[in-house]
Amino acid sequence: MKFKVLIIDDDEIILVLHKVRVRKLGLDEDPACLVNGIEALEYIKKHDDPTMHFLLLLDINMPKMNGWELLQAINQFPHQSKISVALVTSSVDKHDKELAQAEKLVFGFFEKPLEVNILEDMMNLLNSKEK
Repeated sequence: MKFKVLIIDDDEIILVLHKVRVRKLGLDEDPACLVNGIEALEYIKKHDDPTMHFLLLLDINMPKMNGWELLQAINQFPHQSKISVALVTSSVDKHDKELAQAEKLVFGFFEKPLEVNILEDMMNLLNSKEK
C-alpha cells in the first residue's frame, strides 16, 4: 500500500533527515514536511479523501499545535481510519508513552531520528495490517 507521508516536526534538521530517508526507501517521492500541527491539519483537510492513506511521522512537542492536539483534531475526521500515526519524539516521558498507547491512530512510539531499518519495519507492519 502507498502512503502519503507527512513529516511533522519543528526541528528543520529532523525534517530534512527524515525526508531523505523516506525518499531513499521509496516510501514517498515527495513527503510533506510540516512544522506544526496546524499546518498538518490544514494539509490533511485539503487532501482528505476516502482513497488517500496518510502516514504521519509526528513529533509531540511543537509550537502552535502540538502532536496531542493534532491527534485530538484528527480523531474527528470522517476518514480517520486511513490515517496511521507514528510518534517520533525525543521525549523519554513515561506518561507520553502511556498516552500514545491509548491513542487508536498511533501504532508506535519511536525515538528520533528514525533509522532506515525502523522506517522499513514500520512500513512492513502497516502493510501487513492492510492484508
